[in-house]
Amino acid sequence: MKEKMLVVGEIKNNALRHVTFEAIAAVLATNTNAEIVGLLIGEIPSDTLAKEMIFYGADRVICVSDPKLSHYHSETYGDILLKIIQKINPTGIAFGHTTR
Repeated sequence: MKEKMLVVGEIKNNALRHVTFEAIAAVLATNTNAEIVGLLIGEIPSDTLAKEMIFYGADRVICVSDPKLSHYHSETYGDILLKIIQKINPTGIAFGHTTR
């Protein structure tokens, strides 16, 4: 079975932050045989962001979209992330961290 790497995308102002692409690139550079699964959490305006992650190297993207997720809340986002991790059982997780 192919390994899975989860890449958590970061959204700001309805766009992916560059740190998302850096996380995908890091996974591609270190684990070329793994399936890269992108994850987007928030109020996602369309499938454009998922397509963008795929363009940069994700094999597929899971979108958890709801207007209630438009503002980051660590407990809510953490609960969603945990459920996705339990569901897909990735070998590793990559995400960036920005303060703004």
